[in-house]
Amino acid sequence: MKNLESLTIHQFRGLKDVKLDNLGQINVLVGFNNSGKTSVLEAIQLYCNPLDIRVWLTVANQRKKDGSTITTFPIETLKWLFPSSQKPIIIKSRGKLIINKVKVNYKNIEEIAFFDQRNYQKLMIEGIENIQENDIQKSVNVIKLNVEVDLSSFDTVPQEKKISKVFELTSNKKIYPDSNIPKFSTPFISSYSHVIETGLSYLLSEVRRQNFKTNVLELLQQIDPNISDLEILNSPFSGFEVYIQHDKLGLTPVSNLGDGIRRLLYISLIIIQAKGGVLLIDEIESSIHTEALKFSMQWLVKWCKELDIQLFATTHSLEAVDAILEVTEPTADLVFYRLEKKEEYTKVVRHPEERLKRLREELGQEVRW
Repeated sequence: MKNLESLTIHQFRGLKDVKLDNLGQINVLVGFNNSGKTSVLEAIQLYCNPLDIRVWLTVANQRKKDGSTITTFPIETLKWLFPSSQKPIIIKSRGKLIINKVKVNYKNIEEIAFFDQRNYQKLMIEGIENIQENDIQKSVNVIKLNVEVDLSSFDTVPQEKKISKVFELTSNKKIYPDSNIPKFSTPFISSYSHVIETGLSYLLSEVRRQNFKTNVLELLQQIDPNISDLEILNSPFSGFEVYIQHDKLGLTPVSNLGDGIRRLLYISLIIIQAKGGVLLIDEIESSIHTEALKFSMQWLVKWCKELDIQLFATTHSLEAVDAILEVTEPTADLVFYRLEKKEEYTKVVRHPEERLKRLREELGQEVRW
């Protein structure tokens, strides 16, 4: 059984009602722009970690390309996850995951908050007279998320079928991680993650601990055989950085290399984080040259299978569709889903591998839209 065998999404971003049945290990989403492909990935990201408020804020803000940190994410962007503030987001699934259903209600209210009493006393001590109530209070925007999680197994949560949690967020409140919340690995790779990501040294450290660096180099050397090693060095300007040992260029920062290398390096470093979990890749073909798609997809599919990773990826590229289809063995369990946005719902057309091969190789049909 896979982590997710099926998925139903109701009232999330532009998705009103979407159902993906008989999910595979490798799942590829295609369709016109604004059909909801990225939203499906984000819904999965939230579904797998519904009680981590930082994941909610990350999803609400990760389409921004400015590399904002978690402590500066504006909470107001949460409202765009809810197409109707009167209706909850509902995401359901079957599979190995302990979660069976997630229901989330959103409320945006304005409250009066008072300054710290010590500030008021300081004003009094300094002799400021005629202090009005408005001088020690202000209006604060408060967002409340009521998250209800139904569990399909109760081994880890005895005597509980449902967990409920209310998050109250204000714009001046920093968000800190909750170490008591169980985490399920769902790395999300956007089309520009390789450009703004600052944690490559941490990812490479984890890859080395898992003895996976040789496999990362194997992928990079398919593009540039002069790459011989990856190292973490201390930079006097920006802390620790990842450098590539290059036979012609010498030791050079990753940031000096092209987008294709940086993109594949980021994917190959983060894949180990998804071991036994779910990997989400938006626009899987992004920054990868057409000639590099075949061996890149072959490497990715191979390690998803080896590391027991369920992959969900979106693409606009017919070349990427053909490359994945060519390199995926029948045992890899490949499924394509085409999303078609209708007025009241999103239509999903499912193509298993055998049908897709027939449509592409025998009939030469366009399968993206």
